[in-house]
Amino acid sequence: MTYQRYYAYQAGAPTGRFLSPDPGGISTADLRNPVSLNRYAYAYGDPANLIDPSGEKAIGIPPNGPITDCWSDREGKTVDCIFYPKGGWTYILPAPPKAPTGPPVGVSQQGQYDMSVEKAELMIVQGRIASLGDCTKVLGGASAADLSKVANSITFLDGRAGSIGSDRTEDSIAGNGDQTTLAASVSGSIAVTLTNNGTILPYVVLGSDMYNDPSVDPANTLLHEVLHVALNLGGPGDQDLKAYLSQYGFTSGFGGTGGTDDITQWLKANCPGGRQ
Repeated sequence: MTYQRYYAYQAGAPTGRFLSPDPGGISTADLRNPVSLNRYAYAYGDPANLIDPSGEKAIGIPPNGPITDCWSDREGKTVDCIFYPKGGWTYILPAPPKAPTGPPVGVSQQGQYDMSVEKAELMIVQGRIASLGDCTKVLGGASAADLSKVANSITFLDGRAGSIGSDRTEDSIAGNGDQTTLAASVSGSIAVTLTNNGTILPYVVLGSDMYNDPSVDPANTLLHEVLHVALNLGGPGDQDLKAYLSQYGFTSGFGGTGGTDDITQWLKANCPGGRQ
């Protein structure tokens, strides 16, 4: 047993809250759900319908427990299994090894898989944000902590053809009216941030190269997408974002790359150049 949570009622407290702050910390709050900012509330204050097995995000209680769900990291290795006994608390158990092929086995709910993808990508990009270095200048006076909050508001989705949920439409996820599937949206791209009539939406769809191409830098690719959301800049070929970054030393074609990868390569180089 590696992790254990008890709801405060079970500890005898009459408040319906934990006696100490949620160990996930404020960085795991979801700005789309203000209730999550209360780190003393368990499962968004709704323990009758939700549980919080990881300390980071509440999910629905399966109706006919006990059941076990497992999910994988970005390399396909099983990293967590959640066991749901009937009742209001959960254990996270060590997961057995699993062959790193295909989509995760044993994921019984779409929401579980989405959560595992989001958790893995957030860990990567938050690590990069914690060490922004000279790239802090592109925030225009905002702090890395501000950018971290934006990252926490983003939903990262696996758009690889054949992955769980990749046949969902953009509209079903983001409500933007676009009936293109996630797999089609990111086909030929490493990652795509969804939009609605020119407005950048907090949804990033990840393509197969993000997982399979060893030359792709996940941390700076994700930072690139987070900047789209934070600055609400994109445009064809990322022209609006490129124009903005040029005042901080970015030059189109940086690193001898074309398309939009020059932004990622510039971020990887720690944003060289001075403000023009």
